[in-house]
Amino acid sequence: INAEYRGPFMHSQFHMSFSRLKRRVTPTTDTSVVSDDVADFLPSDTQAALHLLRSQFPAIAIPPGPVFFKTQVYSLVSDRTAADRELDELRRQNKIRCFKLQMRANEYAYVDTRDYILQLKAAGQDSLQKMERTGKRAKLAAERDSVIVAEAMQKDENPSLLFEWVASELLSTHTEISIPLAELERKLLERRNGDVTGRDADVRLLVHAGFFVAKDIHTFWFAIPRSGVFLQWLIKGREEILKRLKRSKFQEALQSHLEDKPLRNSKLGVTFHIRDLLGTRDIDVVQTTSGPLIRLASKR
Repeated sequence: INAEYRGPFMHSQFHMSFSRLKRRVTPTTDTSVVSDDVADFLPSDTQAALHLLRSQFPAIAIPPGPVFFKTQVYSLVSDRTAADRELDELRRQNKIRCFKLQMRANEYAYVDTRDYILQLKAAGQDSLQKMERTGKRAKLAAERDSVIVAEAMQKDENPSLLFEWVASELLSTHTEISIPLAELERKLLERRNGDVTGRDADVRLLVHAGFFVAKDIHTFWFAIPRSGVFLQWLIKGREEILKRLKRSKFQEALQSHLEDKPLRNSKLGVTFHIRDLLGTRDIDVVQTTSGPLIRLASKR
């Protein structure tokens, strides 16, 4: 797979590439066991799509790190059912983390678990800096951020240790997209050796740091820390491309023409949003001699 290819749809290319590769490495003699081993070694279309999306994530100067969406995976593979199955298996193996987005129904983001752990550590560093700005332990600053961090300080807790615990222990045992509040409190209580006040301070700190979002009064979604601006760009970029197409003649435009004009309200890039919108089926793509033609999807 050419990692430099940035066209919006690659399901046919993916399918053909892996089929040809598997035929090429399979001997003509009856060595089915060897052939199966080689085939198992090759990445699936879904795994290759994840690798491509991670490698081509826009270089932006704000957190989080590489994030990809189920919609983008859909735009790169031909079998959505197989993609769903493989994504769920990778989540259960804790190779990727899945996050529920609060924008549309059934929208999910994914992060490589290694990248997510790095994000947790970066969030821990941010909290440490906030702790340093609060001054002495007995002094509580007026801002809400400082008060929450100071609670952890008063409990002799370094926030980076709490975040390390989440990364090293909680993530490995909880691969679902949510966790019951009672279960989280039980785990934290064990970690605090029965200190209820310290446990409650930990919950507040984790929520404030962006690790959890309330699903309801009994459940928390796992969340991506410091992703607010990123998600704003996602929403505004979607809207901007759809508006461009609506204003275009026949409500369509060449992808190259769309890419010629940078987005005003998103720094994620046109290709990033085109893959997303293909997955949501808000747009369609047609191959032409001039390159991919992007058009608003027909009402279904």
